[in-house]
Amino acid sequence: MAAALAVYHAALRDHSYLRPGETATVPVIAADRAQARVVFGYARALLERSPALRGLVERESSTSIELRNGAAIEITTSSGRATRGYTMPAVICDEVAAWR
Repeated sequence: MAAALAVYHAALRDHSYLRPGETATVPVIAADRAQARVVFGYARALLERSPALRGLVERESSTSIELRNGAAIEITTSSGRATRGYTMPAVICDEVAAWR
């Protein structure tokens, strides 16, 4: 469900409010990167296997998927420093009970 929410908010929502050069980042935050990669892998599969969404992927790395509509899905850890300075239309917080 977390992956589906990340894909929905990054790929299917209107991001016309973005300024030039600004990215709508949907972070997948977990206690550690390994845990966040699980949700990230599901999100990647949803985008790759959907004929309607596959064409939105512009660039992909081990920690982010950038979309042609100005949005990105990124994995990060539950740190106040790691999440500052982004435009975030949604935040996916995986297993919050396990965070420090």
